Amino acid sequence: MPAGFYTIPVSNINRETKDAVSITFDVPSLMAHEFSYAAGQYLTLSLMINGDEVRRSYSMCSSPVTGEKITIAVKQVEGGKMSNYLNTSLKVGDVLDIMPPMGKFILNPKPSSSNHYFMFGGGSGITPLLSIIKTALKEEPNSHCYLVYANRNEESVIFKEQIDALAAAHINFKVIYSHDNPRGQWVGHRGFLTKEKVSEIVRQELGLSYLTAYYYTCGPGVMMDVVVQGLKTIGIQEENINTEYFTAKIKEETLPSENKGDSNYSDEVIERSIMVEVFGQQKEITVKPTDTILIATQKAGMDPPYSCTVGVCTTCRAKLKSGRASMDEREGLSDSEIDDGYILTCQAHPLSDDVDLVFE
Repeated sequence: MPAGFYTIPVSNINRETKDAVSITFDVPSLMAHEFSYAAGQYLTLSLMINGDEVRRSYSMCSSPVTGEKITIAVKQVEGGKMSNYLNTSLKVGDVLDIMPPMGKFILNPKPSSSNHYFMFGGGSGITPLLSIIKTALKEEPNSHCYLVYANRNEESVIFKEQIDALAAAHINFKVIYSHDNPRGQWVGHRGFLTKEKVSEIVRQELGLSYLTAYYYTCGPGVMMDVVVQGLKTIGIQEENINTEYFTAKIKEETLPSENKGDSNYSDEVIERSIMVEVFGQQKEITVKPTDTILIATQKAGMDPPYSCTVGVCTTCRAKLKSGRASMDEREGLSDSEIDDGYILTCQAHPLSDDVDLVFE
């Protein structure tokens, strides 16, 4: 079992749509503390498939305040090793190696609050949003939740029965379905979301409250970009917009340093020796220009935490104690985290000879 993982049995598997299942875990009471979580967080699973270790992260659709067992949803992806296995081969009673919950796409409910939460989900992006909705409805009875949920058609809507039941039971929750390619006599929103549609729906539903509402979006990257653009065009501040990307956007970042004039510093990615600490074990490793810091750490015989390897999930996050590094992708990190010295090691390359970092 990889370092940082726990072996957890599967207690239930439910077919949600033809290409998506929900998987419920029976976390032993002795591990309850390690697996306490906030609404919106995810689990990292590790599986040996055809002799190779595969790690993937999946958001929880269960709520930490409703008495549910921890549950994730997995949509089958063409060519996806993990998603195909979980959809076609996993059985109740099987055990999986799982890392405790992580993630910053969360809701910290306050019972006395009276907020407006507006959510945009697409496909399997409903998973963390459902956790947040259930938690807000339970813990903040004076708050209001709105969900715009985009899918191809009605047959591809994950958790439709559960969502409709929540809307029927709570006057302070409204769901709006949007279908790209609806079938039959569909009378709801049609076509892909546009930034104009996003801004129109928000202002129509919230009135003057739209400027102080909190927004959450999770789904395909293109849809999320449209949502964020639509919100910003009507004056929504960035700090009120929460995003959870399942796939990466390509950017480039270099961490700031006061030592840029030193001969040990450059913007060139070359072979360098750096210090790395993983679970209390410290080691000097060599990072080749063709490797990321994560890959080099693994080649050095260490077992660092990681999952998606595309710069989104932040499982491989580490903090620089000294030195500089560049990142091919930083979508999972906020500007403040980068300013504080955090890097995503699956995307990072050392730019100085004094890099010293610790996986957190």
